[in-house]
Amino acid sequence: QTEISREYHKYQEAHSRTNESNQVLHKAMTLHITNLRLLSQPLEVLQTKIPSIENIEGLDRDTMKEMRRVVGKA
Repeated sequence: QTEISREYHKYQEAHSRTNESNQVLHKAMTLHITNLRLLSQPLEVLQTKIPSIENIEGLDRDTMKEMRRVVGKA
């Protein structure tokens, strides 16, 4: 009986951690669902929906340089 109790608690803890992980994943997916849907579209559609760096107003030179660097990595 003691062994069964230990086994039960072990699986209960694993289930609890898995449930918590699923909740974190659900929150992340909910937070990013709009972007994920956008990125799942064909490239031609995606290119029309994302503004080019040159057309974004109000950005300073350093910010634009950093954006180009990040886009270059992608």
